[in-house]
Amino acid sequence: MNKADLLQVADAYQGELSRSKFEQETQRDKTLVLLAGGALTVSFAFISSLVEHSRLFPVRWLISAWTAWVLALVTTLAAYTLSIRVYNQVIGFLSRGQWSAARKTPKLAKYIEPLNIAACALVVWGFIGFGWFTIHARQSTRKLEYALHL
Repeated sequence: MNKADLLQVADAYQGELSRSKFEQETQRDKTLVLLAGGALTVSFAFISSLVEHSRLFPVRWLISAWTAWVLALVTTLAAYTLSIRVYNQVIGFLSRGQWSAARKTPKLAKYIEPLNIAACALVVWGFIGFGWFTIHARQSTRKLEYALHL
């Protein structure tokens, strides 16, 4: 293979890797949004119980879970927005033939992965908070049931 053929193969391989990376990031973002949004929606089923029995069990864990899931959604959207800006910047360089600028890592790219890691941690924190809320609510309900049967 001559040098031109090798460059063509390398460019095709780099293009395929870039597409795969973009698809993977898109799927991760969708998953985070579905997890956080779905958990937030499902947990709203407890609102009627909260209004009815607000003094029986602490709601700080539920509020903590809701806060974590909302922050996970915001963080995911921020990371997704930065990804789009970075891709647009690189595409702009490529369309203008600025190959050396396109090969450099954009400054905003360094924030994307930490935001995604934070979003994952927030989703997990939300599930932990919701789990603690459920445990405390169930214990409080058992105590009330026991007191009513005496």
